[in-house]
Amino acid sequence: MKKLIKKILREQVENDSMRRIRIVLNSMKSHKGWEEFLQQVKSYKKDPPGMWELRESLFSILKLVGGSQDNVQSDRFEKTYWFATVFMGNGGYDRNFKEGEIKLIELPTYDMEANYTEEVYEFRTGWGTIVGVDTDEEAIELFQNNPEDYIEDSETGDSDYGDIYDVEDVIIQNTGIIKFLPHWVGLR
Repeated sequence: MKKLIKKILREQVENDSMRRIRIVLNSMKSHKGWEEFLQQVKSYKKDPPGMWELRESLFSILKLVGGSQDNVQSDRFEKTYWFATVFMGNGGYDRNFKEGEIKLIELPTYDMEANYTEEVYEFRTGWGTIVGVDTDEEAIELFQNNPEDYIEDSETGDSDYGDIYDVEDVIIQNTGIIKFLPHWVGLR
């Protein structure tokens, strides 16, 4: 009996999820830019910069069907990427999402790791004492031409990073899947 109840509840969640997904996809038609968002993802191969208005429009739609707001940027990107891909992959702006089958896809993710060398330029202030000179100009010239001989103490004021090179030992640390989660549309 418990298995039957669990099965019925699971089917109800699936039906409610699909109904809410249809509402979200139909509402997405009134916001232009989903193709461009996916092109940016394809170009950058990660969460692209900008397009905040488009992302916020999706979260307003999700909120209308009971979805919660996520403050974690990666979660927000995953939802936006998944819904944009499902929207465009199932007919996009020309589709009536109230009818027909909707393919719910899974999108792969790859968490990467690598060792690399990167140039770092540190802007430092150094202090030291010079003795045995007769003029200010001579002290300045000695300190400027051979600071490593005279600096006794220093501190870093700022750093600037240069090019990355010698990338080695690249591995996939973890693979994952972005797939629909019922809480995106307010279901548990």
